Amino acid sequence: MKKFFSIIVVCLMMVSMVACGSSSASSAKPTATQAKGGVASPVTTQTEVKALEIKDSGWVVKNGYLYCYIDMFNPNEDIAIQLPSYRVTARGENNEVLGTQDHTLSVINPQQHFIYGFQYFSVSKTPKTVEVQPLEAKEYNVKRSGKYKEYKPLEAVNYAQGEGKITGEINNPNDYTIDNSVVVAICRNDKGELVDIVSTFVNSIPAGGSIPFEISMFGNKNKYPDIKVYADRWL
Repeated sequence: MKKFFSIIVVCLMMVSMVACGSSSASSAKPTATQAKGGVASPVTTQTEVKALEIKDSGWVVKNGYLYCYIDMFNPNEDIAIQLPSYRVTARGENNEVLGTQDHTLSVINPQQHFIYGFQYFSVSKTPKTVEVQPLEAKEYNVKRSGKYKEYKPLEAVNYAQGEGKITGEINNPNDYTIDNSVVVAICRNDKGELVDIVSTFVNSIPAGGSIPFEISMFGNKNKYPDIKVYADRWL
């Protein structure tokens, strides 16, 4: 009889231990690696990502609209930012907001620039200041090394101003075709003042090759002594 009761006690202890183990396992919070499943990888948090930087910008008012260009830089060593965004805000003499607009680019690889110009919003008068502010990247747009394709920047070459247009070529140093690209021309007068920003889109730039482009100046036949043209991919 004692042996029978001893066996019952041992069985009850084993059931209790299994129950405790199950309770402990179910209450444990999953780690980042468990949540992802498969191979462990570092967790990307905003604190690990350096903010995008505006290295240069400029603006001009044409026909009642604000035109602005930016030079955005990705200071990260091994992180690409997809859909990087920024905000343009124009203010008047009394710091009142004349207009504001958020804009999104395609992608900036590590340690690379993206120079872009665009027509933004209408303004009732010439702004006193125009602010350009990079916006925080969403975590799902942060791509670590190995998660993005290596990209060598496109290059605008052999460009010149013709009758109401700017023409040239885009070189693609990559070993793959660039499906879409944006081409931006920044024009200054002989005093170095920004006077015009024009752009266009060019498709299917062959791997290791080049393709011609033409940017309309929309009836503007002024000749500018200082024109810089930039090209980048547009996803």
